[in-house]
Amino acid sequence: MAGSMTIPNSFQNQAGNVPASEIDDNFTAVRTYVNAREVAVGLIAARPAAGTPGRWFLATDVAGGTLYVDNGVTWDTAGAGANVTGGAGGVNLWLTPMNATFPNADFAALVKNQGTQTYDYTLDFNSQVLQSARWEFQVPSNFTVSSASIAVLSRMNTAITGTVGWIVTERAAAPGGSWDVAGTSVTLTATDVGATTGTLLSQSTALLITGWAPEVLLQLQISRNVAGDTAASDAKFIGAVVRII
Repeated sequence: MAGSMTIPNSFQNQAGNVPASEIDDNFTAVRTYVNAREVAVGLIAARPAAGTPGRWFLATDVAGGTLYVDNGVTWDTAGAGANVTGGAGGVNLWLTPMNATFPNADFAALVKNQGTQTYDYTLDFNSQVLQSARWEFQVPSNFTVSSASIAVLSRMNTAITGTVGWIVTERAAAPGGSWDVAGTSVTLTATDVGATTGTLLSQSTALLITGWAPEVLLQLQISRNVAGDTAASDAKFIGAVVRII
């Protein structure tokens, strides 16, 4: 847009001494014009009404930081924030037994397993009682979720026939919203355990991503689907990978 600064006093055709007050007026005009067009930084709610052409405002709470310019009538978006959307890159979240949280009752047992070559920690889920464990994380303010999936990794603690299945319950709470809600669930199809001890099972499914908006706090609850699987032994939950794109 064309510049609109004007200088109140011209000295080109003045004879004699120039009044100092007129020089001050010129400098004041320049200072006022420039200061009014410096970049202001704040929340979008604090952005003033448009009407000063060339003025800038950086909204820190819009898509990780969005720059606007005043065109004299409205604010135009001059530079969008780094809003990460779904793509090939995506984000992987590793849910481990060690960073789980548990209900007051009917929770999986945290167990240290010592093998011949290595050791690990698992959550051991009973075959008869519906037990659960939970994990929380927040969607970044500059990330738009387009899809998500989960892969649950487990093994059996004894050589046994049958199947093992899982239920994943999603809860989402936006800032200012309710946290203690029922959530929505998806079921991982029961898979044959292979009748051997220690065989790694990987079971996956898409998640519903209901309410997975930027800055939302999420909770994923994993339970063994005791009503839908048949292996009569504890299932050792090794971990889960949540893939968000």
